[in-house]
Amino acid sequence: MNSRGFSLVELVIYIVVFAIGVAGVMTVTSQSLSRGSDSTLRLRGTQVAQAAMEEILAKKWDDTSPNGGGVTATPTAVALFGPDGGEGTMDRYDDVDDYHGIAGLASSSAAAFNLTAGFTIDVTVSYVSLSGGTFIASGIPSDYKQIDLTVDCTELNESYRIVAVKGNF
Repeated sequence: MNSRGFSLVELVIYIVVFAIGVAGVMTVTSQSLSRGSDSTLRLRGTQVAQAAMEEILAKKWDDTSPNGGGVTATPTAVALFGPDGGEGTMDRYDDVDDYHGIAGLASSSAAAFNLTAGFTIDVTVSYVSLSGGTFIASGIPSDYKQIDLTVDCTELNESYRIVAVKGNF
C-alpha cells in the first residue's frame, strides 16, 4: 500500500463534490442578487402612493366649499367628477374630485405626482355616507368623499392601494 497521496478516483470524487457545492452557493447568491431590488421597488411604490394621496388630501373638499371645508352651495354631482373647465393639467386641480378618473398615469405624464419610471397610478373618487361608524358607498352627494388610489409596479407586477376619506368640515 502506498500512502504518499491521493488516488485518481479520490481526486475526481473531491472535484465533483466541490463543484456541486460551488454550484449550490452560486445559485443562492444569484437568486439573492436578482431579488435585492424588490424591496427598494416596493418602498418606492408605497412612497409614491403616500405622496400622491397627501397631495390630493391637501386640496379643497369641493369647488364650492371654502378652504378648510364648510357649507357648500351645491356639491358637485358624481357625474361631474373629474377636472373642471380650465383644469387641463394636474397642477391646476383645486379640489379632491378633480383627480377622479386618473387611470394608468405614468411617469412621462405625471409631473404633478413625480412618479418614478415603472409605476402607474389610478385614482377614483366617490361619495360615501357614514352609517353606524362605517363608510358605505353612496351615489348621492354627502359630506364625505372617498379617494381610492392604486399605484402599480410593472416590474414586480404588484399594486399598492391606499383609501382615504375626506370630510367637508
